[in-house]
Amino acid sequence: MKIIKEGNIDVPKFKDMSRTFKINGVALEIVYPERNFLDKRKKDKWRDTNNNCLVVKADFGKYSFLLPGDIMKRAERELVSVAGGNLESTVLIAPHHGSKSSSSRLFLDKVNPEYIIISSGWKNRFHFPHPSVLKRYSGLGCKIFRTDINGAITMVTGGQSLEIRPYITGSK
Repeated sequence: MKIIKEGNIDVPKFKDMSRTFKINGVALEIVYPERNFLDKRKKDKWRDTNNNCLVVKADFGKYSFLLPGDIMKRAERELVSVAGGNLESTVLIAPHHGSKSSSSRLFLDKVNPEYIIISSGWKNRFHFPHPSVLKRYSGLGCKIFRTDINGAITMVTGGQSLEIRPYITGSK
């Protein structure tokens, strides 16, 4: 905020921001939260920082990527109701690092990913990802990459092919 103020950078109100952007051929869309989430937050206590995360979908050529931040099941349910038909994605970044508070069956069925990337630290204090979520992911039949096991995960696409490379190979 200090840099924004010092640089006299315009910061539009969230409700007035464009929801779609195109950068070098990549279509970015803010699919959640709804424009009026601040008004809803006043009466709905579940709308905490995690559940008000920006959920962004990126489309490039034949591939799409869903980045849901730390949303939990209640926000997933609302997201499905407002953007359900637009959630299907090739790659899902696991919501809330694979916490058991996220990745509901309803949400996963709408996203229908081929790949799931779980960002979590090795032997982290929260024990992410949760075994029940890993089981749910495995049931989808998709390829799972985990930063706690695979290290950094690199995704490379020109829109016609997708390569996902784990830093540490030979695991999962």
